[in-house]
Amino acid sequence: MDKNLCVNGTVIASNDYQPSYPERKKECVFDGNLDTNWGGITGQTIDKSWIGYDFLKPTTIIKIKLHQSNNSNSSINIVSVQGSNDEIQWKEIKQFSLIPGLNILDLSTNNKAFNKYRLVAKTDVGIPTWAWLVKEIEMYGNLYKFLLKQNSNYYSIKNNFYKLGQPNDNAQLEQWYDKYGTKNVNTILEPLDFKDVPMSLEESTGIWKTDFELDANKILGNIKMIEESIKNEGNKTIRYECKQYKIYDKLDNEFGIMMADNK
Repeated sequence: MDKNLCVNGTVIASNDYQPSYPERKKECVFDGNLDTNWGGITGQTIDKSWIGYDFLKPTTIIKIKLHQSNNSNSSINIVSVQGSNDEIQWKEIKQFSLIPGLNILDLSTNNKAFNKYRLVAKTDVGIPTWAWLVKEIEMYGNLYKFLLKQNSNYYSIKNNFYKLGQPNDNAQLEQWYDKYGTKNVNTILEPLDFKDVPMSLEESTGIWKTDFELDANKILGNIKMIEESIKNEGNKTIRYECKQYKIYDKLDNEFGIMMADNK
């Protein structure tokens, strides 16, 4: 299941509204109303007109619904979907051919998380002296995170295989899903040559410590720190190279894949 994630964030764009049309504001693109729209800068479309969304935290987008103008004179033929964490360096994820009106942009192969996403015009509008008009944009992400359960115990399969045990209550289980759950359940079948070890901040000392024991005897190469964000709270993970393995090979004959809403 996927869901429009454009809530509680900030709209970003090449211009706040179309010159001479102040009602065509960037916020109109995310208001759920096809009767409102945003306009780029008249006569400045290719690589200059763009609109997007700042989620304020790393977010993986797997689909975008783009409803541009139904009029070919104010719509474009190609758009570039780009991601960034600082709004300075942008990485192109994919380009799409467009038609006037509604377009579904499939980003299911995107496994990168960015704070910000934008759609950049790569062609001019039908009449170059007009502006690109966008009615509505929705950006979708995977709602669910997964843990594995066998013999009444929960396990993390987030680029590793760690026993979490049995939660004291539902609140602790929810915390496990948030921190140790993975959105990619297929990871249990994938050959991995690295392991991730999550860390937590010890408030009394201000020192980051690993949540699970790190087996130094299995480290074959480099060790690096990965920083991410979970519900707007900083989080760190140690990743180290190891002998190739599959999580599936570590499982018993009977196990369950447990799913929770990633709200």
